[in-house]
Amino acid sequence: MPKTYRNPPIIEAVCEFRFELSGKPSEKQIATFYEKIKSSFPVSKKGKVGSIELKVESDKSSGKNQMTHKENFYDFDQYFSQDEKYSVQLDGGRVSIHRIKPYISWTDFSPLIKLVYNSYIKSFTPIKVIRIGLRYVNGINFPAEQFIFSDYFNVKFSFPSLVEKNQKSIFIGSVFEQEKGRDAIKVQLVEKQGTQVSERAFVLDFDYFLTTPFITSDKVEKWIEEAHNNLEEVFESVVSDKTRILFDK
Repeated sequence: MPKTYRNPPIIEAVCEFRFELSGKPSEKQIATFYEKIKSSFPVSKKGKVGSIELKVESDKSSGKNQMTHKENFYDFDQYFSQDEKYSVQLDGGRVSIHRIKPYISWTDFSPLIKLVYNSYIKSFTPIKVIRIGLRYVNGINFPAEQFIFSDYFNVKFSFPSLVEKNQKSIFIGSVFEQEKGRDAIKVQLVEKQGTQVSERAFVLDFDYFLTTPFITSDKVEKWIEEAHNNLEEVFESVVSDKTRILFDK
């Protein structure tokens, strides 16, 4: 059974799907999708995404380079639970399900992931799945007084001639293969800057994703469960018993 904490450190949990579609989704397809998830996500809003395109070209008259930039904005659909702790973002061939703090449990989150996935498949009939990602971003605060990194995290690293207790900030990251190369997990541990003097604050970020696309929906649901189990195993191996105590206060 998944480990459940009284006060889990999760800031945000996200499951994202990216699909190859045969064409641009129609308004009718989008409306059909929303009807299928509306009972769980009754609040509809529009989000906005912006991008900047930079271009450097040579001016023949002056012989100098000139830089131009163009800003592009477009809307995407967002759907929220009544309390707006759960949300869905729909942007063409990408759909994602989000849970912000306070995170309840996997048994609460998982059915909504499957609802959104199955509703998308029925509404848009994609050609194939390109990517699936399950991500958990955790925020963990510790007392700064006599803080020793190895007391709280089971992560081994060192630098010759430098003393662990003198570390002022920590940035660690790596990507590991999972399930014989079918998947991968990116792990990042970053100490937040500008926090209170009395605290050491960390963001522990796990991003588990599919590297070998497949099509059938029965495999997708199985993958989601396997991804969560693997993520949970990695999380539990990274934090120490001293850290776990903080999650049950």
